Amino acid sequence: MQKKILFITLVGMFLTGCGIAGSEMTGIEATSSSYVAAQGNVLLAGGGNCVRTGGFSSDDTIGACEGEEEVVAKVVAEPEPVVAPPPPPPPSPPPVVAEPATVDKVVLSGRALFPFDSAQLSSQGDEEMEKLISKLQTYKDIELVDVIGHADSRGSVEYNQSLSERRAETVKGKLEESFPQVPITATGLGETAPVASNDTEDGRRLNRRVEIRVEAVN
Repeated sequence: MQKKILFITLVGMFLTGCGIAGSEMTGIEATSSSYVAAQGNVLLAGGGNCVRTGGFSSDDTIGACEGEEEVVAKVVAEPEPVVAPPPPPPPSPPPVVAEPATVDKVVLSGRALFPFDSAQLSSQGDEEMEKLISKLQTYKDIELVDVIGHADSRGSVEYNQSLSERRAETVKGKLEESFPQVPITATGLGETAPVASNDTEDGRRLNRRVEIRVEAVN
């Protein structure tokens, strides 16, 4: 044991005389059984190799001391996945502006629609109703139809009121056959809303009438 210690001491002294003793190889841990070490650092010879001890063993070889390149593993971080931004929301559709409904009034002569003192449609009345229905079918959307019956002043007020209501109901029923989804009302005003004088036949003819008020988009 004393010889081994002496050998190490002589080698250290020899290296000191050559001016290379005490050189450090940074980052290499000393292995006392294989390499000469001082203060935890491996000593280097003039050629840059580490100085081996007498007890050198290949099991304790340090690659950097034997001329091998030190392999430094580099950890390459995985790139974070690029998340595409969500697509912008579709533009809002422009507001739909509803077309305003217009009010149209059709006046049918009572003489053309009904026989005298009757609420049943005449043959000419049927033709007039077909013309009216064709006209209403040209509208885009019918919202409401009001049928209003009128009478002249001959006869009692009560009778004329009833006659105007029955005539309005007849026209309403005819319209409902062609427009079952359209709200249709029927009222009678009797002789209370004349448009001409009841003193003449022509005036009475104008007063015996049915008015049809239509609210629709045309």
